[in-house]
Amino acid sequence: MNSALRTVVTAALVSATWAGAALAAPPVGPSDLGTLTLPYTTAFGDSFGDPSGFGVATPPSGPWAGTNFNFADSYTFNYSPTSSISSFVATIDLGAVLNITNFQAALFPGTPLLPAGTHLGSSGTTSGAIAGLGWTGTGPVITLSDPSLPGGQYTLEVRGLVTGTAGGSYAGVLNVTPVPEVSPLVMMIAGLGFLAAVLKGRERLGNGTYSA
Repeated sequence: MNSALRTVVTAALVSATWAGAALAAPPVGPSDLGTLTLPYTTAFGDSFGDPSGFGVATPPSGPWAGTNFNFADSYTFNYSPTSSISSFVATIDLGAVLNITNFQAALFPGTPLLPAGTHLGSSGTTSGAIAGLGWTGTGPVITLSDPSLPGGQYTLEVRGLVTGTAGGSYAGVLNVTPVPEVSPLVMMIAGLGFLAAVLKGRERLGNGTYSA
């Protein structure tokens, strides 16, 4: 019964937070997503049972210093070229039955578990972040976006403290879209337009000089 309830909640999270998106595949769990074929979109999520046997950790440093958690899920991926990245992560609070507190997300270059201060950005403290991702929200709903993140390997990590007697669930969506490059033809046309404007300006200046 509890397992069925967690499955329904996870499915409801994906449907509610990404209504209208063409996501044929079920949400992926914590994993290495490998090299992404761009543009890329996937739903992701995880659900947990009775947390009474979970160990609780408190990181001494980094984006969640001093915040208790009993799960840390990693989604590692790589891509090329420079792309815009956005993600939405949410959990539903059903009080004592299903709940995740201290719900946080962060993006790391490469893989997590790196020295403190190497995260790109997080929904917790941004102290030590080496880049300014746009994060909004803390608590049950978190979004992130970066319009131009260089190609490479990254890890989206989701952490929290499962406190519901039946566990808790979260779900989200990850989007990665290549940033359009200016083609040589467009650059050439723009250059010719600029040159024409300069020549026209000189011609007007010359005409003014001769008429004086």
